[in-house]
Amino acid sequence: MSPGLEVDEPEPLLLPELVSFDLSQQQPLYPPPDAHRPKRKMTEGTPGRENLMDLDDYFMGVARLAEERSKDPERQVGACIVDKAKKVVGVGHNRMPNNCEGKLGEWEWTKFSDHPEDNKSFYVCHAELNAIMNKNSADISGCSMYVTLFPCNECAKIIIQSGIKEVFYLDKKPYEEPKQKAKRDKQLATDKMLDVAGVTLRHLKPKRKIEIQCE
Repeated sequence: MSPGLEVDEPEPLLLPELVSFDLSQQQPLYPPPDAHRPKRKMTEGTPGRENLMDLDDYFMGVARLAEERSKDPERQVGACIVDKAKKVVGVGHNRMPNNCEGKLGEWEWTKFSDHPEDNKSFYVCHAELNAIMNKNSADISGCSMYVTLFPCNECAKIIIQSGIKEVFYLDKKPYEEPKQKAKRDKQLATDKMLDVAGVTLRHLKPKRKIEIQCE
């Protein structure tokens, strides 16, 4: 520094005073959506409707509705498959195989004909089979089936193979005449197969009248 040169002293740096904030007292910049809504006084809710249809009756009602699609003039049968969550996963009715209905001749729904092969029982697909084939679930093991007519021995085999564990039926043909012994034996076979396979068979007696009427 040259002699005789005067230099001004720098002014001291003034720091701002520290200010403390209590965030708990701050007003929110954006109030919640319900901030301006008036608070409602809670009251007791109105009780729901009573005397609801029982679930078993409801699912059998679905099977009853399905049978209305059957073209069989003698006997219409419907079936409904329900999973463990009580959801319908399959519905079917008795009908002819795909691409065969209406093409087999006038005898299509006849049991008695001059030609032994002209008998509907050789061709018709029962409701239980169609319900299983129409399933919307990859696996129906452990499901229940509701069917409007006692399953035949052939359907009992399909039920067992599909993994269904419970069958509810609505009606059962008596087959009490001596000439009906063969059909009665098939019913006994159904009972025996399902019992041995561990499939529960129940006769459902609806708690209310199941009636389908659309106008």
